[in-house]
Amino acid sequence: MTIGDPPTSWYAGSILCVGTHFDKNAYWQSSPDEQNQTILDTVHRVAIACADKYGWDKSFFETAYKKVLESNFIYSQEQPRKLSRDKKHQASLLFEKNGETTIISVLFRDNRGELMNTVELLKSYDASWLYEGITRNNKWFNNREFGVYLKNEELVIKAALDNPNSETIINPGKYSRERLEAYLGQITYDKAFVDKIRQAKST
Repeated sequence: MTIGDPPTSWYAGSILCVGTHFDKNAYWQSSPDEQNQTILDTVHRVAIACADKYGWDKSFFETAYKKVLESNFIYSQEQPRKLSRDKKHQASLLFEKNGETTIISVLFRDNRGELMNTVELLKSYDASWLYEGITRNNKWFNNREFGVYLKNEELVIKAALDNPNSETIINPGKYSRERLEAYLGQITYDKAFVDKIRQAKST
């Protein structure tokens, strides 16, 4: 089977199975954008094959395909907004995933919900288990600063209403500074490290 050939299908009991071409070596040797396109096209071919088999409305799959392309392969999810103590502003965390990285930002809004400022807190890997230990804790520290923190605020990453840059604060307590810095390094995206892994997989 070659690229462009229609997927093949068969049944395993009552489950429809679909097989389609996927060149693993070409995938690992391609750029991240090309990899995203390959995955999207492969999934889309399978979805359309299933739709043809069962007579489903294919417009839903076509619309989803176009939306992914329009978003440039970035999946965005905003968490619920929290009101500042003086009730003048709102803040929330925004997660933007592209299949390789997750950018975690703070969105600041006025009390009417109008966006005022977006500040990046952390660029991590596309694996929520790495960073959820700190992002599950998020709050207003005062009426102008919002961010994420570990228990007892030994590690804090926060943003301010009127500042384009975030601030990282380490306050050793139960854990040493070295351990907290190691955790921060673990959850922070390292392009050189990822490139080495990609190169190893392509050989």
